[in-house]
Amino acid sequence: MDTSAECAGARVLIVDDSATMRAWLAARLRAAPLLAEVQEATNGAVGARMALEQEVDVVLCNLRMPFLDGIGFLRVVRQSRSRLELPVLLVTASTSVPDKVTGFHAGASDYLTTPCEPEELVARVSVHATVARLHRAMVTQAHTDPLTGLANRRALQLAFEREAVRAVRHGTPLGMVLVDLDHFKHINDTLGHPAGDAVLRDLARMLRGACRAYDIVARMGGEEFALLLPESDLQGALEVGERVRSTVMSRRLGELDAGKVTLSAGVAAWTPGGAPPAWDTLYGLADAGVYTAKSTGRNRVARAVVPSPPPPPEGAATGIHAVPPAPLPATAQVAADPAA
Repeated sequence: MDTSAECAGARVLIVDDSATMRAWLAARLRAAPLLAEVQEATNGAVGARMALEQEVDVVLCNLRMPFLDGIGFLRVVRQSRSRLELPVLLVTASTSVPDKVTGFHAGASDYLTTPCEPEELVARVSVHATVARLHRAMVTQAHTDPLTGLANRRALQLAFEREAVRAVRHGTPLGMVLVDLDHFKHINDTLGHPAGDAVLRDLARMLRGACRAYDIVARMGGEEFALLLPESDLQGALEVGERVRSTVMSRRLGELDAGKVTLSAGVAAWTPGGAPPAWDTLYGLADAGVYTAKSTGRNRVARAVVPSPPPPPEGAATGIHAVPPAPLPATAQVAADPAA
């Protein structure tokens, strides 16, 4: 099967210190049938930055270059991009088997020996671009909730890992809002599951609209949603939770008029100055906030905060520690309604 037509418009990055070689490769890749979108870098250091910062289908990288050669380029990009995520073809005039073996061990996806026929160049790039695009589509599908199009629980946990590292590095807070629709079972039981699905889809759109571009909105399952809020402290997360709650009250969701759907939300936040943020801790406290909101009347936002312990003494073992949440108030001990 000819994959070149399927990969029309493939995004290709050429990393080569030779202007002549870049021009030859680019001209053939931009022509039919591939019609590639080609970018160029004059050395491995610039190329590595471009490959990691931009979405690229395939990289063609010269094996031998000053500053950072093809092997050095691979060692940089393979720290965060696998062969499936970012195929890299090493371009070289060398036919040395040891050179090829070294390249494959460093993370090369394939070799292109020059001079080569244009048909071979296009064929190799097309195959690797196809694999990269299929891989991205599979990852997207695996990390997306099919009903709402939001991130799913696994995607949110992966995002949390990234944001937790960033929060510690930059000394910024990290907030979370956990949202649970009130009496959602009653909606399904009385109006049917299609009506309930329509409510969930409308809520998902509303949640996306209530958040910043870099916030992460996810459906955790059933009628539970989560908002991960980088650089938001407890007060900021509380404001988001309250804005979401009041907006739901004022909007028609699915077949239900404004005011017919309410939610309970739990809010938690990690602040710099102690142990790194832990998923179980932050999520557990936000979940405890939802429980508190449910057991004290619903249609409200309850807060929680991750207590940051002091740094360990010098020489003591370090690591990520989940700090148990503080005891809940008496109102939180009330049993939740099974029809919540």
